[in-house]
Amino acid sequence: MGRNGVLDIASDVENGIALIRLMRPGENALTPQARAAIMRSLSEAEDDPKIDGIVLSGTGATFSSGLPLREYDQTIAAPTVRDLTLAIENHSKPVVVALNGAAFEAGFEIALAAHARVARAGAKVALPQVSLGMVPAGGATQRLPRLIGPRASLEMLLGGRAIVVEDTRLSGLFDQITQGLPLPEAQDLARRLADGGQWIRTCDVKRGLSDPALFEAAIRTAYNSLRQTNSVESDIIRSVEAALLLPFEQGLDMEETAAEARHLGAASRARRHLFAGDRHAARDLAKLQAKAKTVRVVAVIAGGPRSVALASSSLDLSEEVVLYASNIETAERFATSIDAVLSVLVEQRVLSEQARDQMVDRLSLSDDPEILKEVDLVFDGGPVWDGPIGTAPRAVWCVLDNTISALGQARRTGAETLVVNPYRPAHPASMVEILPFQETPPQTIATAAQFFSRMGRTVVLHSGTTQSLGERVSAPLFMASIVLARHGTDPQTLEDATQVLGFPRGVLNMIDREGAGHVLSRLSRAFPDLPGCDWLVDRTAFMERNWPGAEALCSAGPEGSNVDPDLSAWLAGWRQRSGVVADVPDVPIERALHAAVVNRIAAMQRLGQISRPELVDLCLVRGFGMSRDRGGLLFQSDQHGLLPLVRVMKILAPMSALWQPDPLIEEMIKQGANFFGSAGLPHS
Repeated sequence: MGRNGVLDIASDVENGIALIRLMRPGENALTPQARAAIMRSLSEAEDDPKIDGIVLSGTGATFSSGLPLREYDQTIAAPTVRDLTLAIENHSKPVVVALNGAAFEAGFEIALAAHARVARAGAKVALPQVSLGMVPAGGATQRLPRLIGPRASLEMLLGGRAIVVEDTRLSGLFDQITQGLPLPEAQDLARRLADGGQWIRTCDVKRGLSDPALFEAAIRTAYNSLRQTNSVESDIIRSVEAALLLPFEQGLDMEETAAEARHLGAASRARRHLFAGDRHAARDLAKLQAKAKTVRVVAVIAGGPRSVALASSSLDLSEEVVLYASNIETAERFATSIDAVLSVLVEQRVLSEQARDQMVDRLSLSDDPEILKEVDLVFDGGPVWDGPIGTAPRAVWCVLDNTISALGQARRTGAETLVVNPYRPAHPASMVEILPFQETPPQTIATAAQFFSRMGRTVVLHSGTTQSLGERVSAPLFMASIVLARHGTDPQTLEDATQVLGFPRGVLNMIDREGAGHVLSRLSRAFPDLPGCDWLVDRTAFMERNWPGAEALCSAGPEGSNVDPDLSAWLAGWRQRSGVVADVPDVPIERALHAAVVNRIAAMQRLGQISRPELVDLCLVRGFGMSRDRGGLLFQSDQHGLLPLVRVMKILAPMSALWQPDPLIEEMIKQGANFFGSAGLPHS
């Protein structure tokens, strides 16, 4: 019996076959209580002479999602997944697993340990531990290569994605795939194995190890693809290699050692934290309960880099992409930019030349506004559209910026309009925010959300606001860097400090990529009474006078990877002319930036402007590219404590109100609270 009187498993016997069924419909999580109950049932079946075989099945549409995520925040309770899989594999009676639905993580590892497997067609299996910074701990790195070989095993273990049981990579893994429920066939199979008196344990399977040269080649290929040598991916590859080189038990020991070292590490905790944010975002979208419209034709109104990236991505997801501009010459330049993006993907071997040619064939150009009447989805990243009322009454119209004209856009076009923020530049970002208006129909939101999901992006929905979370979170980071530079912090020090926090590029580089004008407009809204941006305004004017049309104000190099070498001298001259004294207190600059962001987020949380703190870190990682292994700035503040940040705030507060500790921060310090789950702060 589990918590709240809910059965963990149900067990009965029919025709000499024991049926052990997970009884937590929805996810059938392998809680400590469920694992213990399965172990007891296995032991009882071992001792019962009336039982000849065992079938293990789930309830509902899922076999098992694996261990509850929260259990990984501590040492895994006995019986562990390894205990359970060994009990299944070494059982004296045949054990057959019936996959009635999805089998993920430890749930799939149980299936691998069984003597036979029957699955329902369409059921999905996955080993997603790598995406959470973890190594499987139930023997998957040893059993899967024996069953399906090294190449397919490494694809599953390193990719972490779900695949259907009919996938050819799983050939030979399942004894039967059924169109209906697999339980009857699994019971029949268990009966036949018991009557025949012979079955094979997975640890004794040799077919995946039969070609050592092929195995070693797959391992070398996997090692060559690594970006980091000391990573969870490298641990998984070494464990798979052990399946060929070591006896089974020693391979299990190697896997277990790597798993224990990773699952309590900071990187794994950070990734699990982000996974929780992903689930919250998905649940918010699920509440819409609306069916998305079919999107066959997409129109992209000529704009900046985000429009180019979205047009490129849409070519894979629709039958046609129309590039619209007020004149055909602009549309042609837009098409040239898209072709350049696709050519880079071909050079990087992300796309084949044939695939690129097929995508280009789906592009069309137009300067006729009437074409917008025939499309299903519009990405509007250009100048304000001034078409007549009723221009695109059937289209879902996505305005790619939070402008005051967005609602007017909806009224002018007659289209169902919402604001989306796919971040800048859009192509490498893995997150998009959707900001619907109060009158936006749920189906419109669902249509945009599904389209972005098909692009592989995390979709975050924000209702009742006109400002994206990305804008609100980045504003204090940008403002703090501008204030620090104003008062004497060297620009390169700012860039280095931002990267120490886990961002892929420096903060001044980020300002250049977003556009100084856009950033200044945002900061004027976020901090109307806070001075400090005067030098950036003057720098913008200086660059325009001397290098008209220059996009970079602070950065240098083709990707803006370095600070302009003249910027420090220019700032020193500006301070002298403006009478500003260089007087930044001696504090770690990365901590100063961190403190400013956390302080501002606490204020927004206190005012009810942020629904869930998890979404803030999701925004920083998925939207701004912070390292997944760092988990976001709120996660970092919880890991290291708020007190060091508050000390920095109090040192810097005389320089700018940006660092004046918010009342919520001070209350959290008093109560020993943090952003994720401690007393004193609302938590979802």
